[in-house]
Amino acid sequence: INTATTASYTYNHTNITSNQNYVLEVTQGTSTLTKSFAVVVNPGALSQALPAGMKDGINYNQADPTKATLVLNAPNKDFVYVAGSFNNYNPTSAYAMKKDPATGKFWLELTELTSGTFYNYQYWVGDQTNLPANSPALVKIADPFSTLVLSPFDDPEIQTLGVYPNLPAYPAGQEREVTVLQTGPNAHYNYTWSDATLNFVKPAKKDLVIYEVLVRDFDANRTYQNLIDRIDYFKNLKINAVQLMPVMEFEGNESWGYNTAYHMALDKRYGTEAKLKEFIDLCHQNGIAVILDVALNHVFSRSPLERMWMLDPDNDGWGNGITAENPYGNQSAMHSYNVGTDLNHFNANNMTQYYSERTIQHWMQEFKIDGFRWDLTKGFTQNCPGGSNQETCTNAYQADRVLKLKQYADMQWAIDPNFYVIFEHLGNGGSYTEEVEWANYRKTGDADGISKGILLWRKMTDA
Repeated sequence: INTATTASYTYNHTNITSNQNYVLEVTQGTSTLTKSFAVVVNPGALSQALPAGMKDGINYNQADPTKATLVLNAPNKDFVYVAGSFNNYNPTSAYAMKKDPATGKFWLELTELTSGTFYNYQYWVGDQTNLPANSPALVKIADPFSTLVLSPFDDPEIQTLGVYPNLPAYPAGQEREVTVLQTGPNAHYNYTWSDATLNFVKPAKKDLVIYEVLVRDFDANRTYQNLIDRIDYFKNLKINAVQLMPVMEFEGNESWGYNTAYHMALDKRYGTEAKLKEFIDLCHQNGIAVILDVALNHVFSRSPLERMWMLDPDNDGWGNGITAENPYGNQSAMHSYNVGTDLNHFNANNMTQYYSERTIQHWMQEFKIDGFRWDLTKGFTQNCPGGSNQETCTNAYQADRVLKLKQYADMQWAIDPNFYVIFEHLGNGGSYTEEVEWANYRKTGDADGISKGILLWRKMTDA
């Protein structure tokens, strides 16, 4: 759009009404320097009612595999574009998300998709109105409710190791994680369960013998296939439950898994969704229940729950804390022992509770697991801000924590009355009283005649 031969160059592009991509090329002698940048335009108010039955994340159209509807809840944000492989990450106004006037949620229906084809996309989230200090005006994120993400940081090693066959390539020229979308009956997440899983009878709680597994350290190759290959090892131990340390998408490729970034996405380092399902299915065929460790107390910095409302004072694209607008997290942890960004499970908009409930539903229904071991349940309170009394407060009886975790237990039992609900609370004093209350909660049976009661994960020794 402009060329000049000069030692000092400026150009002012005016009257911009649509998103633009620019390349600035400077030549001096035999040297050429090229810089690329873009302008994203606020498309203005696009108010339209969200179709009935839509949930946050990807809504696949079961009747028509050429369509899918995306929904993003982004309070205090002005506009959102969907950028993806279907528009070469150059979103036009046709990919500006509509905003539901009733809920404030952004949404967009994608059309002309091809069944079975891998697509990937991001949300480009813009904020111009009352933008908090040190908060970026535009943030690129994957979907918070992703079930598979591609990462420019982690995927090169995964591709080299070959532990996730046919993993789609990360889109060239992009940054940050992207969400994978695939419609149709042959999508990567589909699996045909055996009757052993569909009719599995869990071992009685009093008879549980649990083998805790970190996939990373179980075998040198560190995959679900290695667990499958060693099923006789588990059987010979006479255990009747395997508890997997967190397998949700964590930061990096080597971790215990508690630095979770996407709670509904499987981390790809250990293998595919189909392989984890095959392992769960094989366990059920051999009378072994499968329990998942889940860390819903916090998120880490790659998570959209943090990034959409992050503080980035040095403008390097990495968060350093969150703004007061963040509807999911606390700017300062409201309990001792916190890691990452502390989640607020009592926010007025119930967004964290909704996120947690969706996580529960996903792993129970999609992966047919038999129980959750809830990590760091002492963190599920809003009563213990920082200060010299924080640890004493955290270890005291907290009524809000008791009621919230009972509520989450009820969500799990509503899906499966025999589901194992296990809390890692390590109670003492008042917080030990909470454990007693949870252990007795609904253990005498309800209208369904099934006794429940929450199990407590403890250590038998101290230091």
